[in-house]
Amino acid sequence: MKYIKKTIPSEYYAWAKKWPSDYPLHWDDLDSDSQIKSRMKEGLLKEQGFICCYCEIRINDNNSHIEHFRPRSLFPEDSADYNNLLCSCQKNPPKGEPKHCGNKKGNWYEKDLIISPLEKNCEERFRYTFDGRINPADENDDAARETIERLGLNVKKLTDSRKMILEPFIEELNIKSYADIVSEINRLIEIDS
Repeated sequence: MKYIKKTIPSEYYAWAKKWPSDYPLHWDDLDSDSQIKSRMKEGLLKEQGFICCYCEIRINDNNSHIEHFRPRSLFPEDSADYNNLLCSCQKNPPKGEPKHCGNKKGNWYEKDLIISPLEKNCEERFRYTFDGRINPADENDDAARETIERLGLNVKKLTDSRKMILEPFIEELNIKSYADIVSEINRLIEIDS
């Protein structure tokens, strides 16, 4: 999980100003304006560097969906809040593919047991292994453990992908430590890299 710094697009502000100041904006209000929804998604993709908010695989408009961090079924008052919106992978997963990230999370949200990619220290809460798994950085971190489980961050597809990406670097770059891996991964997932 990589920290995402929110930058609210000007189009969102312009759209929100169309409504009375005391009107609580909801997701259904966005459905009436497909152009603003499309622009919002474009903004989300850009601020995330075109990587999934949870598993960090590359995404684009076609293979991603807008994710409500605090689920709209539980928090309707936050359903159109740009600060609650992220882009997650698996827009339309193939039949039989295990769900992960936003699709697996669904309507789950427990404030004390979920780590948000909007938390500045979220990256420090996880460790990656040489075999592509993700684990809590601190074995006593229940929120990291629950987040990994609820988002399916260790499904075979993701661990195989991480392992496949890591293997050449471990050999070519003579990577010997976890710190070397973190440094190289951070370089690779920089926005616009």
